[in-house]
Amino acid sequence: MEKGLDGIRFFFTWVKIRGKGDRHMSETKTLKNPKQIAGFTHSKGIGKAIVFAIQNELDQAKGEDKNEYLNLHSKFSRFPIVIINENKQSATANIPINEMINIIDKTKVLYEKEIQLLCVPPAVELSSPAYTVRFTSGDMKGMTPAEVLFQNPENSAKLNEQFKFLKKNLKKYPKNQQQIDAILDASELVKKGELIKPKRDVIPSFIVCESGFRPLTRRSKKDGLTFVYQMKLVWNFRAENPIHLEIENFYAPVIKTEQGLLNVQAKQKAESIVNEFNFSLEEWSWMVHLISSNIKTFEDIIGPEAFQKAVKEAEIKMKQLKKQFAQ
Repeated sequence: MEKGLDGIRFFFTWVKIRGKGDRHMSETKTLKNPKQIAGFTHSKGIGKAIVFAIQNELDQAKGEDKNEYLNLHSKFSRFPIVIINENKQSATANIPINEMINIIDKTKVLYEKEIQLLCVPPAVELSSPAYTVRFTSGDMKGMTPAEVLFQNPENSAKLNEQFKFLKKNLKKYPKNQQQIDAILDASELVKKGELIKPKRDVIPSFIVCESGFRPLTRRSKKDGLTFVYQMKLVWNFRAENPIHLEIENFYAPVIKTEQGLLNVQAKQKAESIVNEFNFSLEEWSWMVHLISSNIKTFEDIIGPEAFQKAVKEAEIKMKQLKKQFAQ
C-alpha cells in the first residue's frame, strides 16, 4: 500500500496580457485548501485511492458567560476531518478542540506502548503466524487465531468461517493470505497438541475516541431528515497501520426532547456512508505534531489580547462592585 503526504495543492490564475498572444502566470496564487493542516493518500490500485484530510477551524473565545476570554477557544473551535473513499464518496466529522487535546494525550501514551512492543520480539515458541498475525476485520479484529481459540475452544467454527471468507476474497485482497496462513498454522498446532496459550501484556485494541451520534440541525432536508455524523478512533496494537479511524454520515429524523436534547432516530437512517482510514505510526506522529503546532500558534497569537481583555473586564467589574458598596 502506497502512502504519502497529500500536500496542500494550489492553482495559479492565468491572465492574458493585452497586446500579447501568450499567457502568463499571475503573481496571485490561490490555495485550494488554505486551512488544511495535513492530508494523506493511500493507493487502492490504478486510479483509486483513499484520502484523509484535516483542517484548522480554531475560533477565539467570545468573552461571554461560560466562554470567557481566557478560555481562549470558543465552543466552535474545532478540527473538521474528511475521509474520501476509493469511489470518491466523502464522510465528514468535527473534532472539538477539547476532544482533540484528549486524543493527542491518549495516543502519545499508546504510541510509546507500540514502540515498546516493537522493541521486544515475541518468544521463539510464539513466533509463528498463529500467534503474530492479527485479524483486521470482524468481531475477531485485533486478535490472533491462537487468542481466538484460547478464548473459547468452540471458536474453531468461527475461524473456519473466517478462513472461507478470506479465501473467497483472496484475489481482490491478496494480503488475506497472511491471515489464511495464520489460521492454517493454528489448526496444525491444535492437531499436534502444540498450541501454547499466548501471554498478552496489552489488550489487542484501545478505543481512543467514540463520538456517538452528532446531528447538525442546520443541515436538515425538506423531508425532515437531518444530517448526522459519528466517528470512532481505535488503536490496534502491532497492526501494520495501527490507528483506525471510522466516520459514518447519514440522514435521520431528529427529535428535540423537553430538556432540549437532540434524540437521533438512528433506526430510520438513510443515505449512510461509512468510510475508514488506517494511519501508520509515521503518519499519525507527523499529524499530531502539526495539530499541536497549530494549537500552540493559535493560542500564542490570541492569548495576549485575551489576557488584556480579561484584565480590562475585571477592572470594570471591580469598579462596579466598589460603586455598589459605596451606595
